Amino acid sequence: MKIIIDTNIIFSSLLSQNEKYLKLFKNYTFFAPNYLIYEIFKYKNKIVKYSNLSINEIDLFFEYILKNVYFKNENELSVKSLKTAYELCKDIDIKDSVFVALTLDINGYLLTGDKKLFNKLKDKNSNRLIKLEELI
Repeated sequence: MKIIIDTNIIFSSLLSQNEKYLKLFKNYTFFAPNYLIYEIFKYKNKIVKYSNLSINEIDLFFEYILKNVYFKNENELSVKSLKTAYELCKDIDIKDSVFVALTLDINGYLLTGDKKLFNKLKDKNSNRLIKLEELI
């Protein structure tokens, strides 16, 4: 099963370092668009602030996570997947469209911590979603 992981799951794992996330990254390999790296670095200071961990500790855990993620360049996604993802996400959050496009492009399942995204995609009859609880 191909699982696309979104930034919210990475944020949650870095902030909590809960054992469920350690198991998740130990037991599964994920796919993500390169955009995920940009988002993590954009909010790195917030992660440090709210996690009560040092930058070094966060970097080490992030490194652990990245060993289990295959990244795909957004420029390599099909125009069809990008258009469909845009239509699905334009009334939710346009930044999520690259995660949805990757999901469509590789015929995978999107693992998201964004409840609004999950529920709106479910309302649009998307069957390409998976819940964290299903993996742990």
